Amino acid sequence: GRIQDAVDAAKTNAVILVTNGIYNRGGKATDAYDVTNRVALDKPVTVVSVNGPFQTAIEGQWDPVSTIGPNAVRCALLSSNSSLAGFTLRNGATGANRMGGGVYVYYDDMVASCVISNNRAYVGGGGVSGSYYNCWVINNSAASSGGGVAFAVSLNNCTVVANASGSGGGGVAAGRMTNCIVWNNSA
Repeated sequence: GRIQDAVDAAKTNAVILVTNGIYNRGGKATDAYDVTNRVALDKPVTVVSVNGPFQTAIEGQWDPVSTIGPNAVRCALLSSNSSLAGFTLRNGATGANRMGGGVYVYYDDMVASCVISNNRAYVGGGGVSGSYYNCWVINNSAASSGGGVAFAVSLNNCTVVANASGSGGGGVAAGRMTNCIVWNNSA
């Protein structure tokens, strides 16, 4: 199955429970830049894995030619007061000059208890914007800034390790952090 099918069918403020597995099929383009998202929470819903990030993954796709390019697929997009909890978000990417390879979050939507790893973007390889709670942001990269996360409203109790960017903020660029471990990132 596809998580997106459940999101599309859900009513406002629904809680969607997702069972174990690797979700790597389908996609939805929702933003002005036509970036395809494996899962787009484009209405107020909460999507939660039943058994956590080591059992449940949302997997994007790198562009086969240039990593970040026209055939890339971002793992997740959150908008409209939505939240995502308990997933591994891996191998996502965006088109050239786009943000948030793992997750693009509008405003202050929430990402919780997620492993965000091995994603690529121009800005915010792992993620852009939003609030992150108890997340591990590992081995993401950005061509410009925010290898791990860029422009976050907040990171709380997060671990940010081994991310890289081409200019500034190897781990985090422009974000408020509380009780976080930030180690071995480079810019």
